[in-house]
Amino acid sequence: MKPTGAGSVECIEVQAEPECWRAFLGPMGARRVLKPDLYLRVAAPGSIYEYRWLCEVDMATEHKSTLLAKCRRYLAHYRSGSEQHKHGVYPKVLWVVPDAHRAAQLEEVIGQLPLAARRLFTVCPFDDAARFLTAEASS
Repeated sequence: MKPTGAGSVECIEVQAEPECWRAFLGPMGARRVLKPDLYLRVAAPGSIYEYRWLCEVDMATEHKSTLLAKCRRYLAHYRSGSEQHKHGVYPKVLWVVPDAHRAAQLEEVIGQLPLAARRLFTVCPFDDAARFLTAEASS
């Protein structure tokens, strides 16, 4: 990944569906599955820090209630502790959306979550995704 004029970012690991799906235990031990579209582990070249992302590629076809249910599933996955137990950290969730209108809709949905949960999520337009990931890895 090398966006124009923004430096570069090294992809350490990429998992597509279904490899990136995460099984976890929900309430009363119910088996649940989180189904992100992509998992990324990236770093700026030469950096000692890694950035992990569970990515949702949104095509603006799902209703807000479906988006809220997906956000709540991410929150349940986070609260299960399974990812943190396995990897030591929980990835941020990157929603990649087609345009500013959809970004605003998704931000509205995320705003319905508890305040502390909102920090798990970032929304970014398709056209800015590579630049965003590079800036994050370089920070």
